[in-house]
Amino acid sequence: MTQSFSSSHQTQTSALQILFGQHTWLATITLILGVGSASMNTFLTSAILPNIIRDLGGQERAFWVFSLFQVGSILAGTVTGTLKSQMGARPLFILASLSFLLGSLLSGGAQQLELLLLGRMLQGLGEGMIVALCYTILSDLYPKHAMPYVFPLLSGVWAISAVIGPFTAGLLTDTWSWRAAFYANIPLAV
Repeated sequence: MTQSFSSSHQTQTSALQILFGQHTWLATITLILGVGSASMNTFLTSAILPNIIRDLGGQERAFWVFSLFQVGSILAGTVTGTLKSQMGARPLFILASLSFLLGSLLSGGAQQLELLLLGRMLQGLGEGMIVALCYTILSDLYPKHAMPYVFPLLSGVWAISAVIGPFTAGLLTDTWSWRAAFYANIPLAV
């Protein structure tokens, strides 16, 4: 049993060193924020949609709040690999972050559902590109033997978002407004 505990402890230490070592900690944090932002937005928007519709109207078009985000995300994700090979990852991350930032600002400040929908499309384009970049740069950032640690980490980010996303949305909505859920993206985009 002692040998099993020692082996398990050594594996955990090595996983932490691989993910948060001197040369990888910034990349790991960036990946967590990129994937975390996408997953949190999915759960936040689901929770605040009734408040959005109450304020802006458009119940018959409510499905577009999710659909345009997903369409933007899928479109951006499909071209990210090509754009990465032409532009490089860093400029593409900046472009994607700006799209996400602009979309968050438009969504949070929208006084009409149409502006919110435009904001959601821009958010989706940015998030789709960010998430696709996060997964396409893994082999550039980590050695092959690190992949069994990286993928569970990113999956865990989705799981944590599923738990805290709706709670966070409720807290932001109760203490301020549904708009806060979109404005909370500003620090992530920056």
